[in-house]
Amino acid sequence: MSYKPETVQPVEGYRDADREELVQLLLMLREELNDAAPFEDVVTDKYGALLQGDLGQFMTPTAVSNAVSGFLGAAGEKGKKRAEPTCGTGALIMGDLRHTYAVGGKDGISHVDYSINDLDQRLVRIATVQVMYHSIRHEAPLKRLVAHNADLIRNYNSSPPFFVATSWRGMLPGQMI
Repeated sequence: MSYKPETVQPVEGYRDADREELVQLLLMLREELNDAAPFEDVVTDKYGALLQGDLGQFMTPTAVSNAVSGFLGAAGEKGKKRAEPTCGTGALIMGDLRHTYAVGGKDGISHVDYSINDLDQRLVRIATVQVMYHSIRHEAPLKRLVAHNADLIRNYNSSPPFFVATSWRGMLPGQMI
């Protein structure tokens, strides 16, 4: 895997102390992700166990996301788009990608066009990191991933996406659509 500084987007909204904690968390997460199967969700069950009813949040258990993915079928069918308006840490999208990868491999993943959103910016960032990490690590670029942090009930379509990738090779640095 190579690193290209021109593809890096700034991370805003963190204090210096938060950044140090984030770096430590990312290093621990990277270890778990390196050992994970393609598109295996290594975050949701752990993070969900830590929640104590904060903001009424509930993370979809991995077993449920796997069942939903099997029921819906592979997202990699050409012309299909998927959206997750309350993505949390990405359990449903990860289940869908895991199923798509198992059925169609890298080619199946290359047809996946996702839009994700969550009201909690921390959660949509976690979901974005999980999806993009697996896409890069397993060299399985998605057709497109657009991540939003918006209140879809009160302010639908009120904020531009904070992350856009047309594939892991084609991140759009600093460009919002």
